[in-house]
Amino acid sequence: MSFKTQARLSNDADLHQRITACAAIKEIPQPESWVRDKSWQWATQPGWDDAYSVAINGGSETPGNEEGAITDRMIESAVSRLWTDEPANDTSNPA
Repeated sequence: MSFKTQARLSNDADLHQRITACAAIKEIPQPESWVRDKSWQWATQPGWDDAYSVAINGGSETPGNEEGAITDRMIESAVSRLWTDEPANDTSNPA
């Protein structure tokens, strides 16, 4: 884990666009602001730092746009988990 890599990852516009697309497909209200508000949570997702670093070390100038680094499956999993973890969206204990 590198704080430098996590800082770069948290501000990666290409990655945020990909995450926003996923959030929109999942019909999360105001997906752009939801993604922006969670920028540091994206940066600390398990495995994301390493995948992002591999893309950078491989010479990518746009690591957040590399589907082989942080995959769509990784994004979808993180979006689902973070959306479900929000108290207002917790469906495990219906009222």
